[in-house]
Amino acid sequence: WSPYGKELTLSRKKIDIIGDLRFGEPLEIEVDYDGKHRVSLPGDYLCSQYIEAMDMALEVCKAMKIPSDVVLKALTEFHGVKGRGEIREVNGVKFVIERNPGISHMSVRRTLETLKEMDCLKDSILIIDPVSKKVCDKLDRTKIQDVADEFHVPMLVTEGNGVEPDIPDGVRTVIRMIKEGYQ
Repeated sequence: WSPYGKELTLSRKKIDIIGDLRFGEPLEIEVDYDGKHRVSLPGDYLCSQYIEAMDMALEVCKAMKIPSDVVLKALTEFHGVKGRGEIREVNGVKFVIERNPGISHMSVRRTLETLKEMDCLKDSILIIDPVSKKVCDKLDRTKIQDVADEFHVPMLVTEGNGVEPDIPDGVRTVIRMIKEGYQ
């Protein structure tokens, strides 16, 4: 690869999470980029799920010699990718939206692990919405159900017709996984 440029590898972790993860609150991290810097990530998305991607982005920025002030500012202003780990709270109910053509038991596990770390799984429900039949033929409901059962989270699979399901009384966290392809 050397004729084409420097090979990039995730050789070491450049971001450390400081403190506890809390739903809807900023996440404090320490970034090792031309020195150690404390940065606050916005709390409007599941930012802890982006840490590995941010680590790799730092490698790219370093190779491109982007100044640290620009990189650190970008981290503090990043609000996640729309539909990926999007969160909000309405009338005391937490909502997590994962809109992804690649929803699988692995992505469900990762989201549930993150929410468990935030202590948000008590009184929660997992709603799987298979919007696109073409994409969703590969949706393995059994594996996803096994993961939901492991985390003691009830699961509801919609008919994929766009109708919003009723949220049962007492639910405090709604985890909405919408499996759709880019149309």
